[in-house]
Amino acid sequence: MRNQFLYFMLGVATLFGFASCSHSEYEGKDIPGSKLQVNGHIRQASTRVADNQWEKDDAIGIHDSRQINVNIKYAATVDGGNGGFSAVSDAIYVMGDGETQFMAYYPYSNDVTSEKSSIDFDAASGDNVDFLWAEATATRENPSVDFQFHHMMSKIVLNFKGFDDYIGEDMTVTLSNVATEGSFDTYTGKVTRGSTPGSIMVQGKVGDPISFILPPATTTTRAEEKVVISIVIVIGEETFRGTFVSDLAGSTQENFTVSTDEFKNLTISSSTISDWTDSNGGTIIVTPEEEDPANRTIAVGDFYMKDGTTLSRKTTLTAEQKANVVGVVFFVGNPMPSKFKENPYPAESDLLLKDHAGCTHGLVLAKEAWPAKGAHFLDVELAGGKGLMFQWFSDNNIPGIYGSRYAFVDGEVSASKADSKGENDILGYNNTSLWKQFAKANGITETGEADFIALYQLAQFTEANPLPEGKTSGWYIPSLGEMKTLVTLVDADAKTYEPTAKVAASFAKLGDETFLQKSRYWTSTEGRISKDLAQTMAITYWKSEAWTQSFAPTNNNTTGWYHFVFAF
Repeated sequence: MRNQFLYFMLGVATLFGFASCSHSEYEGKDIPGSKLQVNGHIRQASTRVADNQWEKDDAIGIHDSRQINVNIKYAATVDGGNGGFSAVSDAIYVMGDGETQFMAYYPYSNDVTSEKSSIDFDAASGDNVDFLWAEATATRENPSVDFQFHHMMSKIVLNFKGFDDYIGEDMTVTLSNVATEGSFDTYTGKVTRGSTPGSIMVQGKVGDPISFILPPATTTTRAEEKVVISIVIVIGEETFRGTFVSDLAGSTQENFTVSTDEFKNLTISSSTISDWTDSNGGTIIVTPEEEDPANRTIAVGDFYMKDGTTLSRKTTLTAEQKANVVGVVFFVGNPMPSKFKENPYPAESDLLLKDHAGCTHGLVLAKEAWPAKGAHFLDVELAGGKGLMFQWFSDNNIPGIYGSRYAFVDGEVSASKADSKGENDILGYNNTSLWKQFAKANGITETGEADFIALYQLAQFTEANPLPEGKTSGWYIPSLGEMKTLVTLVDADAKTYEPTAKVAASFAKLGDETFLQKSRYWTSTEGRISKDLAQTMAITYWKSEAWTQSFAPTNNNTTGWYHFVFAF
């Protein structure tokens, strides 16, 4: 264990007589070399709760044992823990013969006076209560002293491990049956805690450490009796409750590891590190509050099963359950365009509503991409009398919602009759239905691989992966908007993305560690329509060992992959 100390050098010179000085005044004859010189140097990290270093303008208070009403403010002049400290107003001088004892504390308080040398605090208020204290002596002949600062409070640190299903989620951690109020004596460094137990809450993200600064139960490095602390951890809709024990000893940092086992029990174990006496705490198991399965809320990342039920994404799947997973929920809510869009499409044009009115819960991505790779929708140009998809849709006033990203008529950019944006629309079911109608109108069958590869692959996948009857829309080709929900922008400048965390974590549970790492996935959104050629949209995720979100209309003979979805 390495000691963690904060040193800074005080240059202290002769203090001459002073009369009627207030607690913020400390004057003396200005003899060259006698004025206080303060230099700071941090030898080890972990000196403050804020950022583990002094920052510019951090203020400390300095007392002179010969004049108890002295509370002189010095402030750091630079960031980073090294550099000088200077008096904010009045400097300190050393007077007389022999040694003079000085005390220093952090953070500085202007409320410290000769009548009241302590600072009252409430750790639950959010104020900085990481009190530091040090003492040292100096003489007129040798005005340099080393102040060795120590933490005077007790610190509890929670490190979360094994919470892969929750990483990045907001959480609150509340400790109860702990004293949060007390006082800190800036002359002696003693912390006196209040007698009334209270609670303290800290917010954070799962995966990051959570820290609590509390008044110690004892000023020694080892408590004779451990403190039983209640803990409540809330992550989303899930709550964990239990108790653990701590020494809450002064100048002590106690680290706890919080983890879950395969039964979702919460395990907390502790040990003490750094420049304090080792303290080995106990281990406890806390069971989370049970959720009523009948009222369970469907969430992104949940597993859709062959029998039409769903399992929480937090479930530790058995081999049998994995075999019965159909796919992973990636969109929650009613996916019907006439229901969720700001400017709803008319109900009569919403094919998903007309065909499957009960599919209002969300969308599911197949647990595996279809292993066959091929060209996209049109292997041949459907010109020369057969017409184009956009032209067929427009000329025949086909019921439905056409989600083209671009539409070209006679070389000019033009809006399609129903929707000109298309790029972010959840329209996979509608688009796929229209492609099927378009193929049929042109005498093309879904079983004709050479004629319409996308529909052929969809038919093959549907036969190999049956869904519970009457509970879904059936498999379809996702739109560009649906595929875009599967990744999150992480670097705008580099235009790099990463898979949606909850969906990726669920695929990892299914054994897919390379989720979305195939280049070029086809969508059902038509990318561009010219007079003679239809080009369908493709979206590429994995490129040069990084996820990206590059999408563009792609030539007919380009090959790509299919990852089918359904509504439920």
